[in-house]
Amino acid sequence: MALFGAFAQIAAVVANGRYEMAIYLPKHEGEAYNIAVLGGMVAVAVSTGILLGVLLLQSKVAEWWNMPQLESWLWFLPIAVLLSGIFSVAQSANIRLGAYKAIATANIVKALVQAALQVALGLVITGPGGLVLGRTFTNGAGNLPLIRNGLAHVGGHRPWHWSELWVMAKKYRRFPLYSVPAGLVNVGNANLLNFVIPMLLGPTTLGFYALAMRVLGAPLQQVAMPIGQVFMREASHEIRETGSAKRSFVKGMAALMAVSVLLFGSLYFVIEPIFGFVFGSEWAVAGRYAAILMPLFAARFVVSPLSGTASLTDNRHALAINIFLLVVSALVLGVAYFNNWDAETLLTWFNWSLFFVYVSYLPILYCLAVSESKNNTEHA
Repeated sequence: MALFGAFAQIAAVVANGRYEMAIYLPKHEGEAYNIAVLGGMVAVAVSTGILLGVLLLQSKVAEWWNMPQLESWLWFLPIAVLLSGIFSVAQSANIRLGAYKAIATANIVKALVQAALQVALGLVITGPGGLVLGRTFTNGAGNLPLIRNGLAHVGGHRPWHWSELWVMAKKYRRFPLYSVPAGLVNVGNANLLNFVIPMLLGPTTLGFYALAMRVLGAPLQQVAMPIGQVFMREASHEIRETGSAKRSFVKGMAALMAVSVLLFGSLYFVIEPIFGFVFGSEWAVAGRYAAILMPLFAARFVVSPLSGTASLTDNRHALAINIFLLVVSALVLGVAYFNNWDAETLLTWFNWSLFFVYVSYLPILYCLAVSESKNNTEHA
């Protein structure tokens, strides 16, 4: 499940060519509608390409990670990427409209459908199949209401033309040129341990680590990302009006910091016994891993939603910082390999190394937000 999820996350970054982030910027709804259609077309093309890749390479991928059972489940990867891509486009259209109630409803539906599918299928399918299928189809559950509410209002049910899509693709080409590589490096870095831990420490350690990441990632998805969505809408509007996003950035940063300190600060002292109580004593190891990684997730909770500032201003900064994160992660893993570190030593070094990189990125984002440069106005 951890490996399948890592593949799906990385592919989802490419799914729309990051054009879904450009939906916030146009002044006219018709242009936003064309960008949304363009993002959907890219998602279809990317998922088709992934299907061909699975057809050719599925056995080699399973053999590389020494997990034969992964081979049969890779067929669901193109479906997961397509549904995720459509969801991203529809969600961005709703954020542009300020339809936060529709987004909240869609996310609740997604969470309920995923939980129901994974539990129900887990009772009838041996192995990770229930988790994989639940992960695959969960985005589809939230797509229809978002499409109906978002895309229908952003431009209405107007016809689109290939020539208009081509114009949008060229006008906002900085998103696939800079945001896609930055997103790939970022998600690749976030999933790097999912790929490396089975080779260094075995699949059991990966299972403990994956559960810790899933629990710690829940606040990021359910709390920080919605704040980030509101921030993106307000910041893009502020940039269109004033050329900078200072007010929106400070407001978003203050909210995220307050929640992060309260949430992760309190969880740090109780996370290990919570794991043992909720998941069973055999999963207490995952609780120790979660405690080690807590500072890193507290920093990500603040910085990740605000990182959209780079997309709204200058995408090159996002690419540079994500490459730096990947380099730091690779160095830590290289040292771990040559010194035969155990899991807790590896996670401790990984945690604090990336923590300081994220903290250092925050003032850079602030400078981008407050800069009333000519670039900001042109991008907007």
